[in-house]
Amino acid sequence: MTIQKNSFKVFLVTLVLMLLTSCVTTRRTNYLQNPDLLIPAYSSVDSVGDYRLLIGDELNITIFSLEEEANTVFNQGRTQNITSSNSKEKNIYTYTVYADGCINYPVVGSLYVEGRTLREISVLLKEKLKDQFIVNDFSVIINLVNNSFSIISEKGSGKYLITSSNMTIFQAIASSMDLPEYADRAHVKIIRQTTKGTVVKVFDIRSTDILNSEFYYVKPNDVIYVQSYDGQFFRLSNFGTVLSVIMTTITLGLFVWTLTGL
Repeated sequence: MTIQKNSFKVFLVTLVLMLLTSCVTTRRTNYLQNPDLLIPAYSSVDSVGDYRLLIGDELNITIFSLEEEANTVFNQGRTQNITSSNSKEKNIYTYTVYADGCINYPVVGSLYVEGRTLREISVLLKEKLKDQFIVNDFSVIINLVNNSFSIISEKGSGKYLITSSNMTIFQAIASSMDLPEYADRAHVKIIRQTTKGTVVKVFDIRSTDILNSEFYYVKPNDVIYVQSYDGQFFRLSNFGTVLSVIMTTITLGLFVWTLTGL
């Protein structure tokens, strides 16, 4: 009888603890919290820098010139940039960075672009064309076609366009209408392509230190993965609900205790 009584007490205490750990608190969900024993601090970086091209990237290159012949040759009859990855014209008017790090551009031929920024490629291409193929002053506008990121979380997945040159992690999650309530904000993962291969970066998005860290800006082709945290079986969203469930559990436990005569 004593063993059964003690076992019932242990079960009741364990159940109450499980309910408490299942509660979603502001500590778990609020952003921009000051670092402490539970929320990490991150080192500041001087500058994130412009995106550098990788193998497989796709470019849209447009020449603006007073020479109609140049516009016809280099723009292939286009009247606007191709920036949407869903465009039917994408495969015709984009330039892919091949395995050797080069693109094949009309008249110029093979041009090495891997590891360079869009600005650097624009200057390089202008040097190649100036005085050789285009006499008058002209400009070169380059856009990244695959300029998007993805988010995977409990509520689903989605692919979104990067709408600014310095899109932040908060703007990225806002694009998907914020993270789910039970998202583990302490262990957000970014799967990122680099010139050295694929890397996975893990960080706590609740920390105010990320504002100046390497995690703050989203880059093209990033995949943001946010898993649900452990201990969410009961899915209780506030303390009032937790307290109510605990009182109900204790009342039921006492009823069973009295009924069984433990």
